[in-house]
Amino acid sequence: MTLNEFLKEYPWEEKWTRLGKPLDFLWTFELKADLDRLWPRLADTSSFNRKLGLPEMRFKEVNGQLKGSSVNAGVRQEWDEVPWDWEYGRTLANARIYQRGFAHYVRARYLFEEVGPGIVRVHTYFGWIPRGIAYRILLSVGMSRMEADYRRVMQEIERDLQGPQRAPRAVAGNFPERLAKIVGELEALGLDAMLVRQMACHVQRADDDELTRIRARALAREWGRDWREVVAVMLHATRKGMLCLTWDAVCPHCRGVRVELDALGEVPTRGTCEACSIDFDLTGPESLEVTFHVHPSVRAVEKKLFCAAEPARKPHILICETLPPGEIRFIRARIGQGRYRARIQGRKAYGLIDVDAGADTDTIDWLESGRVEVRPTPAIVVENREDSYNTYVLEEATVDRDALRPADLFALQDFRDLFSQEAVASNVMLEVGTQAILFTDVVGSTRLYEQEGDSVAFAAMREHFSIAREVVRAHRGGIVKTIGDAVMAAFERPADALEAGLALQKRVTESGRLQLRCTCHVGPCLAVRLDSNIDYFGGTVNVAAKIQAVANAREVVISEAVAADSEVRRILETHTVEHFEFPLKWAQRSVRLHRLTV
Repeated sequence: MTLNEFLKEYPWEEKWTRLGKPLDFLWTFELKADLDRLWPRLADTSSFNRKLGLPEMRFKEVNGQLKGSSVNAGVRQEWDEVPWDWEYGRTLANARIYQRGFAHYVRARYLFEEVGPGIVRVHTYFGWIPRGIAYRILLSVGMSRMEADYRRVMQEIERDLQGPQRAPRAVAGNFPERLAKIVGELEALGLDAMLVRQMACHVQRADDDELTRIRARALAREWGRDWREVVAVMLHATRKGMLCLTWDAVCPHCRGVRVELDALGEVPTRGTCEACSIDFDLTGPESLEVTFHVHPSVRAVEKKLFCAAEPARKPHILICETLPPGEIRFIRARIGQGRYRARIQGRKAYGLIDVDAGADTDTIDWLESGRVEVRPTPAIVVENREDSYNTYVLEEATVDRDALRPADLFALQDFRDLFSQEAVASNVMLEVGTQAILFTDVVGSTRLYEQEGDSVAFAAMREHFSIAREVVRAHRGGIVKTIGDAVMAAFERPADALEAGLALQKRVTESGRLQLRCTCHVGPCLAVRLDSNIDYFGGTVNVAAKIQAVANAREVVISEAVAADSEVRRILETHTVEHFEFPLKWAQRSVRLHRLTV
């Protein structure tokens, strides 16, 4: 592609050329790289600019408008950041409107072209409207040097992509005194020593931009560990002063953090994202994210930005294109099988696009409601029929798999033990999604008190609670509360709840002093405040409690909803199971139950 060809495809708007003659640059780089691995490296323009040696940039959001500033060659630059446009794997573009600095306006665009197996050609364009002849000369010289720097960084990225995706960070080495003390205290608690040291090394050696928001699930995936193990270490590390955690209100559209709160009780019921022009509910299961941060007494971490890097901050958004009134655009979307949402920024309505190789068509019109099926890499026709600019967004319809949600913590015994002071506000009910609820109850506790006396009976009950806490933790759950001689526990997976019930029955039976009945049901729950603690409420909890009436000693009774889980079915194959119906009188229906005897 020549510069003339580029300018014919992407011409200047007259309102900018009236301010001065454009200064245009087009560079082409051919890289031996897989496009899907190259895209996130180049979309993260902040990291790219840091490698170029560009100065740090500072941004602030004012009424939804991102404003930037920097000092370059001794000259202060101030600008309004124009919202980025991008199509995953094809193009990304941004622009700035300057109030101070070298120019009135600058625009930039990357074009990606797969020219062969594992070979990508990247056309890189910059266009300036300089502020006077002196800055025109300065920009001409500076951009000539920039091209050489771009080539150097492109070659570095090419070499990195040809090597391993990420070298593991060593876990040996000397820690500063305070960090070493915390590591020793965590190891003394019996936590995984390798994982503790891996966390300490991450805190000590990772770049600042990796530590401003530490996402436990993403870190666990990178380290090849179960996320619960990583979270357990991070929770204990928070209590010991290595880390701290925040409850982050997250915009459901851009997934940007709108506010970070130090306590769960500070979370309001509504949030606002001025950048997306929406308000949203903060009580939904995906509205809050729990993130960790390095405690300032261990290391001072400062988020340094070298570009707004909007496509890198919104990887779930695959297409973001702003169209003027009356424009029609044909977009060849580089998307594979799955479900995607199509929406116009600032509006809550959306349409669903299901991409399936068996679909009948590969061309569709943009839709704001309803659902359509299309083949992979479809052509999407976007037409702005309105009198104003509109931004069209195509995004993955799946949830953010790297987000640690409040429900994830509520069902962990370590969180319940270490953060017992945390509770939702009294006027807030948080949706925590699907939870497996396990109830245990001591059979004949009244008789035990009468026959053995209070002290003996109380010691037996205390043993029951101790065993329950140990078993529930071992099966990746958390005790929500105790009610008299009963325990209510929550689990993310129904199979964990069932196995915990079976293991608890076995342990208590072996003790020879008590007999239990256990019941389990799975379904949606609400987290509410009760006696300054996090309690669960709703129909799922009611059913799990009600079916205690048909459970006998040494039995675990589960609902059909639990039995329908594929992992649970495999467990049932190894047990003798009785099936029967149980009427829920208040609901005027019956539930199918399954009885297992230990």
